Amino acid sequence: MTLKFLQAIITLGLKQKHKHFMKAIFINARDKRVEQIDINPGLEELYKTLDVRVITVAYSQDPTVTDDLIVDDEALLKDISDIPGGFWADFYPSQPLLGNALMLGVDPETGESTDCTVTLEEITKRVRFLTDDELKYFYDLLKDIPAVVIPLP
Repeated sequence: MTLKFLQAIITLGLKQKHKHFMKAIFINARDKRVEQIDINPGLEELYKTLDVRVITVAYSQDPTVTDDLIVDDEALLKDISDIPGGFWADFYPSQPLLGNALMLGVDPETGESTDCTVTLEEITKRVRFLTDDELKYFYDLLKDIPAVVIPLP
């Protein structure tokens, strides 16, 4: 192979790789910061960014926020020392969320991830990070709530 051919393959690969990157909002509970990032929304990238093994979507309870809020599904199964922090989001007022989170847009027709539609400024105003004492309080409170299991008929 010629050097020019290899360069063309590498360039094409980089274009393909970056073609799928999307704008997301990263709620960094460890550093108590909200930041915009570019992310490839594949599962492995989501796990790596959030530093988790399993994710779930916490759906907004505010109809003006239609983006997915992706969080650690196992946060309450971990030891508190393994949880990077937590936060309240006023668009998800039922309880604080523990761990880091990502916001990605979603296509309502296909369910596919898209660029985040809310702005960094909007989410920064709507998120309040927990203090260490609040994190311990809510961790102790929430981890002891039994799961609701509805038996099948």
